[in-house]
Amino acid sequence: MPYWVPAGLVLAAWLPLLWIGGRIPLRVTAVHSRRAVMLLTIVFAVVYSWLGFWQFRACQSGMMDFGIYDSLLHLTASGQGVMQDYRGGTFDHFSPAILLLVPLYWLYDWHGWLILIQAAALAATAPLAWLLTVRILKNPMAALAVAAATLLNPYVSRLALYDFHIEAIFPAVFLAAFLMRANGRKQWFWWLLAGTIFLKEDFAVPIAATGLWMLLCCPGERRAGALLIGWTVIWVAVILLVYFPLVSENGYWHYGRYDLAGGTAAETGRKLADMAGRVLLSPETLPVTLSVLLPFALLPLADWRFCLFAAAPVLAVQLASTAWHQHILASHYASALIGVMPVAAIFGWQRLRHRWRHHWRRRQAISLLLLITALAGHWLWAELPLARYHADIPVWDRRLHGGFFSLPADPLYWNVMAEQERAARHWYRISSQIPAGATVAAQNELGPSLLRRCTVRQLPGTFTEDFYCFDRAVYQGYDGQERINETLTRLQSHPDYRLIFRDSDIVIFAAVNGKQQHE
Repeated sequence: MPYWVPAGLVLAAWLPLLWIGGRIPLRVTAVHSRRAVMLLTIVFAVVYSWLGFWQFRACQSGMMDFGIYDSLLHLTASGQGVMQDYRGGTFDHFSPAILLLVPLYWLYDWHGWLILIQAAALAATAPLAWLLTVRILKNPMAALAVAAATLLNPYVSRLALYDFHIEAIFPAVFLAAFLMRANGRKQWFWWLLAGTIFLKEDFAVPIAATGLWMLLCCPGERRAGALLIGWTVIWVAVILLVYFPLVSENGYWHYGRYDLAGGTAAETGRKLADMAGRVLLSPETLPVTLSVLLPFALLPLADWRFCLFAAAPVLAVQLASTAWHQHILASHYASALIGVMPVAAIFGWQRLRHRWRHHWRRRQAISLLLLITALAGHWLWAELPLARYHADIPVWDRRLHGGFFSLPADPLYWNVMAEQERAARHWYRISSQIPAGATVAAQNELGPSLLRRCTVRQLPGTFTEDFYCFDRAVYQGYDGQERINETLTRLQSHPDYRLIFRDSDIVIFAAVNGKQQHE
């Protein structure tokens, strides 16, 4: 179903909600508001931690990207190379902050740290949004509504259920920075924002955009805004001109997704025009933009300056990409917006409050509207555990949506999840016979379960590996059916490999002269 249909129904319900909200007296104390937010935070952290462990157990995590981060920390903690992952070579992003997690792997070398950290970091956005709203608006009901909208944002569930990404930490850091600003601790605000460049190079965009907003719209903070922009420009130059070519030995520009420079000025202009066309003319631009604003009841638009200078560039950089999964803000590509939009909503509400300072009923109605919109949007579009690699926004599909905190409402969905876990247990029994120390080329879904015992490579491998492993029952689509079929065809006729195991789902080939399977 197109996104516009359910979104239109939500928008159509606003008129009666505003009418009702302005006539029902709502009395929410600061204590009740705080307790409700803490309850939401705890439930979110517990449920998404459980779902994360379920995904790993059910082979719903992948070598891209869970295996990358897990192997990077495992290899670093065990002294086998700093900032290197299972693929070999230096990690292909600028993310030195990931090394702050190494002590956890020293304490206990365990993949579960990543699941717990991602759930906890995203859960922390709710109390931070609550504190920021209370500090700026001094309204417990508004604070509850903003915190709920922040946590129930469908894009938060999408990030929480995808493979660990260091980007999951950004929303909490961004909100904490603005909380420092609201409390008058401007230096902490500056340092927290400036430090996000060390989470990942992508965050140069929200840092520079926030600096631009400060420079153009905050008279007392123009110097700080200019410094933030300058800091970002310096680090972007270091990352692109030093780190990628000389340290990680990777070309960047996001793997060809941003083709900016041409051989001539005319060609460069054409490429920039193409990029602008993708932002402005793509059929996905309007529904994706609405999907970003709707969880916050369009409140960010009330402060058009923050929207234009701080939020719009963060969205535009994703829409300008040539990759479809960036256009729909898949998984971690929404991380910056998850942090920026609650701040935009608070500032928009602040503008409305000033305009409606003598109309408490309107302010009360907006609080109720935001809360109900957040609940409805979460129920409609929150990611479900098996929705991996689906282009589910901007669409609505009952097979991919419908649940609270990503716990499916449809009982049949739970049956499918149970079947998935049973299939994964079968894979664990069979794969336990692969000897430790073997080199394995495996499907994206199978790699994480082998990572601690074996050297794992992505398909199609190099055809020098000891084993090739496939499992149709847990296949999610990452490797592509064509690639898998080509690899299987080549293995069947390859003189150095023989089929050693096959049932209805699992296929394993072994090198004739490699490490053999123990029966």
